[in-house]
Amino acid sequence: MAKEKVILKPYGNAERERKAFSHIAGVRNVSCQTEQELAEAISDVDILIADVDIQVTRKVLENARCLRGIMACSIGVDYIDVPAATEAGVYIANLPDYCVNAVAEFAIGLIFSMCRHIPKGTNYVNSGNWEGRRLLKGFELYEKQLGVVGFGKIGQAVGQKAVGLGMHVSYYDPYLGPPSPVPSCLPVSDLGQLLANSDVISVHVPLTERTKDLISFDELSSMKPTASLINVARGGIVNEGDLYRALDERRIAGAALDVLAVEPIEEDSPLLSLDNVIITPHMAWNTVEAKEKAELAISEQVEQMLDGNAPTYLVNKEVVPRKELC
Repeated sequence: MAKEKVILKPYGNAERERKAFSHIAGVRNVSCQTEQELAEAISDVDILIADVDIQVTRKVLENARCLRGIMACSIGVDYIDVPAATEAGVYIANLPDYCVNAVAEFAIGLIFSMCRHIPKGTNYVNSGNWEGRRLLKGFELYEKQLGVVGFGKIGQAVGQKAVGLGMHVSYYDPYLGPPSPVPSCLPVSDLGQLLANSDVISVHVPLTERTKDLISFDELSSMKPTASLINVARGGIVNEGDLYRALDERRIAGAALDVLAVEPIEEDSPLLSLDNVIITPHMAWNTVEAKEKAELAISEQVEQMLDGNAPTYLVNKEVVPRKELC
């Protein structure tokens, strides 16, 4: 008798997955907080549903003797050991387009929130301090300079929206050659130059060995004291200890973060003590439209990989899939 195919979702709940896949596979939903727990849970699994909540390491993959594919429910796959999966003959699928507009709009929302002190205004009203509004002098975005670090799909979408607001937009992306994919956005060859000349910096690079701590104290110190930093990409790109120091010493005006190196944020994080930082709970992706698009792409690709076929959005194109599976 053939083994029942198994889909593992080791975080959150699996209500949607059970509705979508119960007719073709068993859906297992066990919380895996550690590498060892995930390695044990994955031993007989055919498809792993993955996201930033977990780390798919080489050790995990070495124990995944039945694994056909990994469905990354995100654009980036920095939480997956891609070379190890490729060596093991495991497909990796992702969602390259699903939340581009959602994240770009959220980045613009954070820019407005930071530059016009919107959360502080709400807090003043809730505390009965109506006249606190006089302390909240913001600045207009019209004709200000936006610097975009990383000019992939989301960075480009942010740039286009900012141009629509009347901002001047420049970007730094060493992997993107001329011409600019957005003619109204100008490339800058040096990150330091971009940081020094911008009123707002918005970060949109993946987290890799090269981009870890890309924005540290020296980079923050090179920014204008009136400038703000926005990060909706990945925690770890901005060194949070250095960011705290820069904000505390008022070397920059403020920061808005939707991503952190450790999530949820630690209760004793010094960032929580500052009045010039906005922190949201990694929610930029979360819109009705983005989730509907994601669910369709996930369902399609999981079924493709369960059948032994390459997924529509194959990340590791050089993979040679396993011939023998349990």
